[in-house]
Amino acid sequence: MAMATTTVFNSRDLLLEPLPDLDISSCRTTSHALHRVHFVGALQPWANFESDVMDTFNGQTWSLQHLDSRLTGPAAAGSVDEELVFVATERGVQGRLEGRAGLVLGAAFRAQQLDLVLGDSRGALPPYRGYLRQPDFVMKTIA
Repeated sequence: MAMATTTVFNSRDLLLEPLPDLDISSCRTTSHALHRVHFVGALQPWANFESDVMDTFNGQTWSLQHLDSRLTGPAAAGSVDEELVFVATERGVQGRLEGRAGLVLGAAFRAQQLDLVLGDSRGALPPYRGYLRQPDFVMKTIA
């Protein structure tokens, strides 16, 4: 039987890994949730966005702290790294994206000693201006 090997990731390694594909169910919604938006301000494409991102990424002093490890190879089949959740609604897609991206980004932010978290506006304290509903939950900031 083939042995599994362990691959270790630091914050830089994790950010270079692509997010897993979403398993989209055949029993899914086909409607949209477009809402009227009132935007005030100037909106334009960010010139040189990709090169600015690459320059910022390459200019970082990356923490070498090990943040994640994964089994690789034939014996790793069926590990918990494989996404086995079907998504059928916009809310499900948003939740999976926030969960997967937040897990990686949160660990990378913490390792880089950045006080950043990923979440939706309802988790912010106080809620953004003009949002009348109280948040269902409160996100804790990184100390």
